[in-house]
Amino acid sequence: MSAWRSRFLRDYAGRAEVWLLAAPGRILAFMVLKPQRRHGFIEQLFVHPQNQHQGLGRALLALARFRCPAGLELDTPAENLVAREFYRRQGFAAQKVAFDPLVERVILRYAWPALEVRRRVPYVTPPTSNSPKSVIAAPSWTDRGR
Repeated sequence: MSAWRSRFLRDYAGRAEVWLLAAPGRILAFMVLKPQRRHGFIEQLFVHPQNQHQGLGRALLALARFRCPAGLELDTPAENLVAREFYRRQGFAAQKVAFDPLVERVILRYAWPALEVRRRVPYVTPPTSNSPKSVIAAPSWTDRGR
């Protein structure tokens, strides 16, 4: 917890909104949101595994949409298939693929609304421990065309 607190103070304090859903003595879920002029950016969205599938993530996204009605963006690791499916069901679409050298991961940039001029990006196959780091995408369509 102290590492997260240090990161929060360094990266988010005074520059982002932090929204918590809590029960006595524990955090159930949280979101770090940076409302900007054009779009908001969700820095982090976390729901404790014991509290998933209870609508907490959807509630936090609804709050973010209320705070940033022009649109939202967020990044998620390509290998996090659960998060990717969750965001797809919530109306987000992958817009960009990048390799983040800081965390050595392929990252997908998701955006909402996922309409009009938003373009589809290639579906990213999560790398395995055997894959070379230079091979990061397979030629098919975002979220398998859904």
